[in-house]
Amino acid sequence: MAPTGSGSLSMNAPRNSQYRHIEANRFAGAMGAEITGVDLSQDVSDTVLAEIRAALLDHQVLVFRDQDFTPAQQLAFA
Repeated sequence: MAPTGSGSLSMNAPRNSQYRHIEANRFAGAMGAEITGVDLSQDVSDTVLAEIRAALLDHQVLVFRDQDFTPAQQLAFA
């Protein structure tokens, strides 16, 4: 999903955010978190995508378990 318009979200999402739409559970000490609360087989809103980016900045490694999506859907998310 490509950002559009002047109100598009920056790739530099804020760090240490309080997530409202996802949950990040640390699993490896200082690095890594499992993300829950998002279905990557569906279109992901800009707000949720910004939270995922912030979680990536906060945790460096993200794991999304039990996602059932096609290679095309995975590419669209990436």
